[in-house]
Amino acid sequence: MRNFMQQGLYFTLISGCGWCFDFGLYLFATICLKMPVGWANLASSLVSVTFVFVFATWHIFARRQGNLSLRWKYVIYLGYQVCLVSVVSYLAQKLFQICIVSAYAGCLDDAQWKALVKCLVTPLTLCCNFVVMKYLTERI
Repeated sequence: MRNFMQQGLYFTLISGCGWCFDFGLYLFATICLKMPVGWANLASSLVSVTFVFVFATWHIFARRQGNLSLRWKYVIYLGYQVCLVSVVSYLAQKLFQICIVSAYAGCLDDAQWKALVKCLVTPLTLCCNFVVMKYLTERI
C-alpha cells in the first residue's frame, strides 16, 4: 500500500487528467454553447468523475471489499459528487458574476474570466475528492 503522500501525488496526476477533460468540456459549453458557468461546470465535472473514480480505485487506493461492493461505492461517490459539484458550481457562477462587474473586469474578456473561475474552484474540489475517495475505498 502506498503512503498518504504518494497517494496524494498519484491522485493529483489522475485527477489532473480528468480535470483537463473536464476543463475542455467546460470551455466548450460556456464559450461555444453559451451555457451559464454554473451549469457548464456541473455538466463537465460529472463527466470526468467516472474516469477519476475508475483509475483511482484501480491504481492508487487499496480496494477493500468491506461492507460495500465497488459498484455501491461508485454510487455513493457519484452522489457525493453531485452535491459537491452543485455547491462548487453555484459558487463558481457567483464568483464569475462578481469578477465581471469588479474593478478588474476589463482586464480579461468573458472567456478568460470563465477559465480563471474554473481554475480557482479546482483546488477545493481536488482536496475534498482525495479525502472522500481514500475514505470510501479504503475504509468502508
